[in-house]
Amino acid sequence: MDYLKNFKKLDLKTKKMISSNLSWNFKSAFRWKWLEFDEFKEYEAGEDSKYIDWLVSARENKLLTKKFSVDKSLKVFFVMDVSKSMNFGFDKTKKDTLLEIFFLLALSSVENWDDIGALIFDENSYKFFDTKKGKWHIFEIYKTIVERENNLSVITDNSQLSSLNSTFSFLTKIKLKNTLLFFLTDKMEFENDKNLKVLALKNDLIFVNIFDNFENTLNAKNEKSGVLGFLSNLWKWMFIDSLDKEKKTEYAILRKTKIKNFSRYLHSIKVRYISIDNLTNIYKEFFNFFSK
Repeated sequence: MDYLKNFKKLDLKTKKMISSNLSWNFKSAFRWKWLEFDEFKEYEAGEDSKYIDWLVSARENKLLTKKFSVDKSLKVFFVMDVSKSMNFGFDKTKKDTLLEIFFLLALSSVENWDDIGALIFDENSYKFFDTKKGKWHIFEIYKTIVERENNLSVITDNSQLSSLNSTFSFLTKIKLKNTLLFFLTDKMEFENDKNLKVLALKNDLIFVNIFDNFENTLNAKNEKSGVLGFLSNLWKWMFIDSLDKEKKTEYAILRKTKIKNFSRYLHSIKVRYISIDNLTNIYKEFFNFFSK
């Protein structure tokens, strides 16, 4: 497989979607957020009094305020789920959607000369990429995802990283801080995890749920027989009477409620949430997301 040739095609396709407005919204939405303490300085009239350190001022017998420096370089980190359930889809798989999202966000980061890192994981293994600049680094990440699709052993074995809790724990151990963290997965099940809260406290965390529209609505093309078989997250065949409108409506309501409740929980711990399916206009969705 010519990875570089395919990469260039995706690169060209994505460049057509990225406008100066998207790059600016991406940059302004997250840049300048993280302030690092630099030194103490003597307070001057008109400065914000909330930065006065009263304990240090009392010890030094003069009014001192904290001075902060801003790191202009943004660190962007992608956590991407490539487990079996991500291979589900009719027109395109959830993994295809994941790659489209990754390219859009990663190339927007490259336009801003940001550092990019990644953690790719499946049921049994993972591959970690430290943060670096440049498009070649994006290519190496892309190549790893595609090779994993072809079941090549390029990802280092690691036991039970497939659970979201284990992934949160791994990210906490590598001490991510002041990072724009995108979490791309189709999963919504994990225990109330303290590591996720730590990650959200120390980083700007955006949880991106990727679905196939059929998973949420049971609507699919060519519903002639009324019975469809599809592979679930358990990777087993399930049979559904897709022409039973009452059951489909009931299912869609339950599914919508589940996603809404999951989103509410994430927002409660300061994690931003966005859901994408195969019918979503990804560019428009993220443009609006960054604008807000």
